[in-house]
Amino acid sequence: MRGDLTGRVAVANPVSVNIPGVYAVTYNVNDGNGNNAAQIVRMVTVADTTGPVFTSPPVASETLDANASCKALVPDFMAGVAAVDACTGPAALTQSPAAGTTVTRGVTGVTVTATDAHALATAQIVTLTVLDITPPAFTTPPVDKTVDADASCAALVPDFTAALRRWTAAPAW
Repeated sequence: MRGDLTGRVAVANPVSVNIPGVYAVTYNVNDGNGNNAAQIVRMVTVADTTGPVFTSPPVASETLDANASCKALVPDFMAGVAAVDACTGPAALTQSPAAGTTVTRGVTGVTVTATDAHALATAQIVTLTVLDITPPAFTTPPVDKTVDADASCAALVPDFTAALRRWTAAPAW
């Protein structure tokens, strides 16, 4: 048989477009007179190339008060966060720096990453700001003093600054 044999092509197509993997697609054709063409096999790769998506993302920023050493502990920004991948389902979450890590005063980027089963990752950065917002406090406040007036009813004001030099506050660096 000569001519167009398109309608006689047999295709064995086991490709599952929703499941990543490598599949063999087989093509056969017979001309109707018992003559078979050489079988052709083509490999099809279905690959997951898209990272997971945050369905409940982390907060964008958080501000903390520094402790007496001008430091704070990184909170757990993964609490309440969820991410899902279209191919593999729920994604694994990590945070860097980890919750409980000590950071100094200033701005720190905390990365929350969602990783799927094919090692594809999506990250969001939380801006963590540590500020010294605690006002200083006197450890020994000055005490009242009574001074005697001289013959012209004048008196010297005592120096209270010696007591004022003993106060607590975070360093200004």
